[in-house]
Amino acid sequence: DDKVAITGTINSGGIIGPVGGVKEKLEAASKNSIRKVLIAKGNREFKEGNITTDLINYSKINLSLTTIEVLDLDEVLFELTGKKLRVPVKDLVINPQYDLLMQEVKEILCNRTDKIEQRIEEENLNLPINFTKEIQTQKERSNNASNNKDYYSAASFCFNNNIQLKREVYKSEKVTDKIINESFTTLKEKNALLKERLRKKPIKTISDLQTYSIVKERLNDVDTQIEKINQSNNEEKRNILAYTEERYFSALSWMQFYNMEGKSFTFNDKILKQSCLQKLSEAEERHQYASLFLPQHVAQIKEKINDARAAYEKNEPALCLITASQAKGEANSILSSLGVDEESMTDYLAAKRKATERVIAENSAEGIFPILGYSYYQYANSLESQNKYTALVYLEYALEMSNLQIYFPQEYEFVTPTLNDDTVIF
Repeated sequence: DDKVAITGTINSGGIIGPVGGVKEKLEAASKNSIRKVLIAKGNREFKEGNITTDLINYSKINLSLTTIEVLDLDEVLFELTGKKLRVPVKDLVINPQYDLLMQEVKEILCNRTDKIEQRIEEENLNLPINFTKEIQTQKERSNNASNNKDYYSAASFCFNNNIQLKREVYKSEKVTDKIINESFTTLKEKNALLKERLRKKPIKTISDLQTYSIVKERLNDVDTQIEKINQSNNEEKRNILAYTEERYFSALSWMQFYNMEGKSFTFNDKILKQSCLQKLSEAEERHQYASLFLPQHVAQIKEKINDARAAYEKNEPALCLITASQAKGEANSILSSLGVDEESMTDYLAAKRKATERVIAENSAEGIFPILGYSYYQYANSLESQNKYTALVYLEYALEMSNLQIYFPQEYEFVTPTLNDDTVIF
């Protein structure tokens, strides 16, 4: 319908984002015989000094124009064509194998919390009251998440508890400098062995690719932290040891996701490198765009892009792909939230969540369950009540991690027909 116009941005997940100059654009539309204008959810109020104008009412009364807020491309297409062109989102069915494996990871990490607490009790270590309360709060959050079958969030809360508790253990005078140094040596050896074991694991499915990247990222982090100990004081060393031991243990726990089944893709070195460069290019483009608006908030994104490029140069394209995906997700979260006020944020997150569910459901139906995408999706839901912006970042991560198969050709089994003389002649 050429009497309908729209102004806004198209953000990840097909969500419509707000733009500036909407009042002037509505006035221009009215002068050019447009009868309906679509604007982004959250663009309704126009503020000038102390005066706030409701643009929907202003359009109707002053411009004889119908102005409608839209949240995503589905709504836009309906207003443009009068038809619902998109099929309804498929139900999000959780892969039972993922549920089982993630529950195991959660059990391993949360049982570890109990063991560290037991050690603290046996060694009669006195913990500050506020610290004990915080640990208990995290345990309750973990239990609540687990009751809701959100095992990734439950595992994350236990993982954070384990680091905090381990730091208290290593503050004890009973843990000598000699024990600390020996622990670092042992950890370094164990990390190298797990890296070698990981290197021999074949990557056949999207789940394999994500498992490899999750484990590799954690193991590389352990090496990076260990390198810092020579420049660290005694307290810092103990904190580093607490963090790296738990980081290593987390990597070890995630290894069992190599048992996930799924559709096979071609993951040779050449294709992995191409996918890495493609995602890097996307991340850099989004970073550059975000830096035009909020240059003070993009340093971490640039750091991730540099990490991804370093992984590529070290011939670790799978790690590069995941790291670049995270960088792009963070840039998208900045661009997506530009101009979205607090009032509209709840609706905006709901639309982003719906888009994420659609992508995960569609891929799951094809036999491609994105373990990392779904994990981030669940974690975003658990964070929303505390911090909507952090929840948005994890939804952006989820969107990026749930569509990785677009970079890889699917493997097919071809059957060669038997040819006889009659077939050849025909």
